[in-house]
Amino acid sequence: MKKNVFTTSYRILLPVILAIALLVPKKPGQIAILILFGLWVLFLLIHYLSTERCTNRKCSKSLHRKRKLQQGNESIQILSPNRESSMTLSSEDVLVLMTQYRLRISEKLKSAYPDAVWKWDKEPTLRNLMDGDTARIQVENMAAYTHADVSFDFYGRIHIEPMTIGNFLPENAEDCEASIPKEPAVVDVKAWFDLVGRQILDKQITELHAQGHNKLTIKENGDIVINCQKKERFLCSLDAFPGKNYWQELICVLGDNELEAKIAGNTIQVSWI
Repeated sequence: MKKNVFTTSYRILLPVILAIALLVPKKPGQIAILILFGLWVLFLLIHYLSTERCTNRKCSKSLHRKRKLQQGNESIQILSPNRESSMTLSSEDVLVLMTQYRLRISEKLKSAYPDAVWKWDKEPTLRNLMDGDTARIQVENMAAYTHADVSFDFYGRIHIEPMTIGNFLPENAEDCEASIPKEPAVVDVKAWFDLVGRQILDKQITELHAQGHNKLTIKENGDIVINCQKKERFLCSLDAFPGKNYWQELICVLGDNELEAKIAGNTIQVSWI
């Protein structure tokens, strides 16, 4: 750009100087040429200075944008789930945050099993929970489940996977349970599905689909059955299956998980094709 301005202005200046030298008397012509040359040099200086200032502005803007981008990246790095801890919390702050985590776990468990109680199998640190590590808990009053794996993702969502480890029931536990009438304990159907129903249904549907089946039936007591050669075949049972007054809500939850369901008498028919 600078070279183009110099060349263009020089090409204009040279013919003008030659014309003045040929047409104007000697002394006035020399003065005119000097004035013209001085104006040309002044023009080039002003042009170069203004160009340099614009270049500096562009560089400063580019540098400012880079600094902003770096600051944004630093803030993202600070919020990443596996970040190195640079913050210092008082013991009171740690206690408050750990209490909040415990309350979240209790709320999630009791939404499906109102009488559920739990304790840490091995108590994690606050950093473990904040980094999304999985912690194991011992549970009671959750049907056959004895333990559960708990984790919190980066957005604070809780994930619980119930499981049964060992058999802690006494020999006469079945007789004791048989004497006590069971009532549906489901309060939150979606929570029940996340904790209990999803895992069992996913497993059964995967196996049945591989065998060519496209539907199953869930009875009022939670038994899952299919019809084979006009005979009913029992597969497994869903613990704490929601009562009939929750079935419409359960159908909506199944629909959200790409399963078609409808009520047929005292059963729910679930299909996946």
